[in-house]
Amino acid sequence: MKSRQRKILIVAVFIIIIACILCGVFARRVSYADKKKDEFNGFLNSVSLERDKVGSIQTKIKQEQINWLKNEEDTFTDDEIKEFVEVDKKRYQENMIVSLEDEYDENKILTYDEAKDDVNRMFNLLKYGYGAYGYFGGEEVFQKAKESVLKELDGKEKIMCRDFNNILTQNLLFIKDGHFYISQNQSSDRSLKKNTYKVYYMSNEEFLKDENGYYKLADNNKRYIKSINDDENIDKYIKYSINEDGKLTYRIVIINEMCNEYVIDVNITFLENKKELNEKIRLNLSPCTIQNEEVFEYFLEDDIPVVKINAMYENTIGGTSQNEFSESALKMKDYPCGIIDLRGNRGGRLEAGVQWIKNYTNHTVGLRGASYYLNSSLIKKVYKEFTGIDGNYIEDNETRLEGKNLEKISNDNLLFVLIDKDTASAGECFVEELMNLDNVVFVGTNTSGLLTCANMYYYKLKNSDITVGLGNELYIPPYYDDFELTGFQPDIVIESNDALTRVRQLIKHYNLNKPKK
Repeated sequence: MKSRQRKILIVAVFIIIIACILCGVFARRVSYADKKKDEFNGFLNSVSLERDKVGSIQTKIKQEQINWLKNEEDTFTDDEIKEFVEVDKKRYQENMIVSLEDEYDENKILTYDEAKDDVNRMFNLLKYGYGAYGYFGGEEVFQKAKESVLKELDGKEKIMCRDFNNILTQNLLFIKDGHFYISQNQSSDRSLKKNTYKVYYMSNEEFLKDENGYYKLADNNKRYIKSINDDENIDKYIKYSINEDGKLTYRIVIINEMCNEYVIDVNITFLENKKELNEKIRLNLSPCTIQNEEVFEYFLEDDIPVVKINAMYENTIGGTSQNEFSESALKMKDYPCGIIDLRGNRGGRLEAGVQWIKNYTNHTVGLRGASYYLNSSLIKKVYKEFTGIDGNYIEDNETRLEGKNLEKISNDNLLFVLIDKDTASAGECFVEELMNLDNVVFVGTNTSGLLTCANMYYYKLKNSDITVGLGNELYIPPYYDDFELTGFQPDIVIESNDALTRVRQLIKHYNLNKPKK
């Protein structure tokens, strides 16, 4: 009897021990899950606060930036208007935006009179067709540029088109507008870029953070960052990132002008056990090599919907990619997490992006910045010739000299939006519109920064055949002053090629794809 009781007691004790172990394991799992939940929610709150701060910015267009025309009329003849429109009809065909075959014969020889005639045409085009003419200095600045061009041409009986192109480009470097375009052949002087894009250089090494600051582990010791390039304001160099396991970490990121360097070095001062250590860390240029053959793609993976859209226009006559893209929102809104892939999105038109958000949220959003549409006699003539409509086209476009506030749109789902340096123009407009939604996280690198002047027209200079592209809409984004050519900056930085894989890992790591109740 006693033997039996002893056996029962041993079994009971064993069961209690196992139960205690299981309870401990369960408690640790719950504790770890709660810790991960708090970690991600803390990140999401920081994104929301930053978005609110940006949302409070309002831009304004000054009167002196838009009143340069007064009562003057342009000097373009009817034949020149027809030539103007012929180029644009090649560019805009039905629902497509077609790349122009705009290479000119760079070895063609111009006489002085021919070159001077093209200069006059060029600067008339700028004055009467360029919406940012006043924004970039107006008559005083552009007239000075014209005089400089003519001075370089003075005394030359003959000039090669390649050299003429470079003279124009060099004297218009003050135009910081990524849409503004002067055609160049491969052998043209590439050192005379009209604009310099800013790109991300980032460390491969990832860092963590605690109450004492950012650190890395070295021989099981925490090595804290004290300064970066002797600057102790290290927050401006640190961005959220995602490691291979999907955990949120941090990287050192510097925005730098695009150059031939693929790496740059930064000097880091660390503190380890109150001892200072100096180290040089290499930052690498983030490549953009995403090439989507199809304009639109939608699929489910691990029960996470992913929609890819690499242009905001069709690539074939009668194409349906834009409608398919906007309708994908109707499927995605039923999932707790979704991914929008805008990497390599080169822009186009706004309608599909606006409709996507309407389908997803039942709300219509717009752009918050200040905008101005130039409505000169030249623009009116081109519009009439292009459309056959004799009217004031800007009645259908909103000119507002002050930006506006938009109410935040409630969104209970999580949307991850992938962006990179090739996300441009109307693709960036969609980014701006998405910023009005709750729980939207941008992942990747900074975008192109092509918003200051849009609604593009194209014109071939008569004698040189050089193509000039310029927009008649001035738009001032409601963000930082150097937005143009810098672009939107992501909430989480990761190499463009790795962005989709890492976001999937992040969703899995933080268990974000829980089904709706």
